[in-house]
Amino acid sequence: MQQPDPITIEKEDAYLVRKIKQHDELAYYRLYQKYSSKIYRISRKMDLSHHDAEEIVQDVFLHIWKSRERLDESLSINAYIFTIVKTGVLKKYKKRARFVAYQQYAVPMSQEFSTNTEDKVIFEDLHDFATEAINNLPVKQKEVFVMKNIQHMTAEEIASQLNLSVRTVENQIYRATKSLRKKIETSQGVSYSLVTVLIGLLN
Repeated sequence: MQQPDPITIEKEDAYLVRKIKQHDELAYYRLYQKYSSKIYRISRKMDLSHHDAEEIVQDVFLHIWKSRERLDESLSINAYIFTIVKTGVLKKYKKRARFVAYQQYAVPMSQEFSTNTEDKVIFEDLHDFATEAINNLPVKQKEVFVMKNIQHMTAEEIASQLNLSVRTVENQIYRATKSLRKKIETSQGVSYSLVTVLIGLLN
């Protein structure tokens, strides 16, 4: 099946944005038809429930309509929508504070996202900031945290391998977790993916 011409898509998007700025509800509905399923799909891939993904779709288009007079037809509406989606997903993640750990994302999501630019950006942000956040932990905390949360070792196994007491290992895990939770709580203004990966690692 022949793929749509990117130039044609951009021209159509620019036309729809121009009409929406003029309060054209039909153009608004056409934009909804064009992007709603894509927004829903991305939201679901980021582990949101059906209900939350539908709310993301609604929130995106409510935001677009409310800010219609400020839209810029010379800019990519696709990129603009993606930015709103990222913000919405962050809010959902913060609200429920429940994620799949990084290792569960690594193989299946990197493969599945390989054909989708927006999804790949999300995954790469998760990977990069996870590495940076853990590397900033004190050496002993980092070592124990990685063994517990990424290598999925028990406190007893870690204690045996590092020649430490189980109590010491548990204390290091607690300190590392507390440190990362503090980063999350003070992460105002950080992109959604940088926050979500930290929460994911704490599951």
